[in-house]
Order: sequence, then structure tokens, then C-alpha cells
Amino acid sequence: MGSMDPSLSLYYAGVISAWGAFGPALAGIFITRLVSPNQSDKGRKVPLLAFLLGLVVSALVFLLLAWMQVSPPWTQETVIWLILMGLLSAIPPGFVISSVYSRNEAVRDYLQSLIKPRGSAVYYLFALLIIPSTFWLGSVISEAFGQAAFYETPPLHGWDAVRFVVIAFIT
Repeated sequence: MGSMDPSLSLYYAGVISAWGAFGPALAGIFITRLVSPNQSDKGRKVPLLAFLLGLVVSALVFLLLAWMQVSPPWTQETVIWLILMGLLSAIPPGFVISSVYSRNEAVRDYLQSLIKPRGSAVYYLFALLIIPSTFWLGSVISEAFGQAAFYETPPLHGWDAVRFVVIAFIT
């Protein structure tokens, strides 16, 4: 293969970030399986389908982010490279999603909050909005005092901005 577009090297970090973001869940799953190795007689079809669905959706989100953020030259090499990195970054979420339907009851109990969140919906809304709100408030305060914010806003307007925020929250 020839030389890779330097802007695509950014997605190496995306693969590592995906594994790091799901690291605590993966560690919890493996520890739970070590402590309680009992398996039930449930079939393997539902976990496999959940894994494949999680893998495909996560890989598509990765590719959509690549398309929106970098807009690389879409050569055959670039497409193959992005698909490979998308699949590598999609393995951890696919595995966690499939473990929700694990044959191990302790693992299912451990991940039950992914299906039925605990607590009030207000707390989840707060958790989703606190980071963007903090950045926005910091920018407003900085501009009020004639200073520049510590980050550059993405050059997105209208529906492009909405799509970017929705995809960023999904990932």
C-alpha cells in the first residue's frame, strides 16, 4: 500500500479511544465471569445478533464521523482503511451490547442498567448536557470579557451542527 493520508492518522486515536472508553465495562464483564463462571442453557443466537447489530451500528457511526470530520480523498485504499478501523473500534461496544444478553446470569445482572436505567431521567439528561453546557457557558463568559474561548468552535452551521452533535453523543 502507498502512503496514507495524514488526516486519517487521527482515526488511530479513535480506535484506541473506543477500546479505552469501553475498558471499564469490558473489565467488569471479565471479572464478573471469573467470579461467577456459571453458564445457563440459554441459546447463543440473541447474543450473537446483538453483537452483530452493535458492531454494524458502531462501525457506521465511525464511518459517518470520518465522512463529516475529515472528508478524506475516497480512494479504494482509504475506504478499506476506514472500514478496518471502523470495525476495530466497533468490537468493544458490540461485545458489551452482546454481554447484556449473556448466558452468564451474573454478567446479565451486572449490565442490566443498560436495558433498564436506574434513577430519574433528569439525572441522565443532566449528564448528557453538562459538558456541552460548560463549554458553551465558558465561551459566553470569555466573550463577555473580551477574551477568546480556549477552543475553536467547529465550522458547522445549521443541520451540519445538529448532525455532528447527535453523532458525537451517540459515540
